[in-house]
Amino acid sequence: MKENVTDRRRLPRYSSKLQVKEINGSPVMGAYLLDIGPLGARLKTALPFNATDLVELIVLPTDKEKEIRLLGEVVWLDFSMAAQGYYILGISFLQPCWNPLFSDQQ
Repeated sequence: MKENVTDRRRLPRYSSKLQVKEINGSPVMGAYLLDIGPLGARLKTALPFNATDLVELIVLPTDKEKEIRLLGEVVWLDFSMAAQGYYILGISFLQPCWNPLFSDQQ
């Protein structure tokens, strides 16, 4: 029986569509975290990256006033939507993110 990604994860991810305001210090438009958990996230962006690239994300939570800074490494890439102008990236956080950003979405 094939193991799915959810079964492999040590901690759950929560669906979201959190706006990413900056990537690596540069403002971006149309970038979103599609899901997030304490150990990582799935990012939709028009910017191409390579596996092992380090990324700094500034996220603007919808109901919070303060921006959140997340540091991580690209661990996988999905280029299947490149023709539509965006990529899906798997991000592994360098430090666990125990932020209330997603805990209230349970």
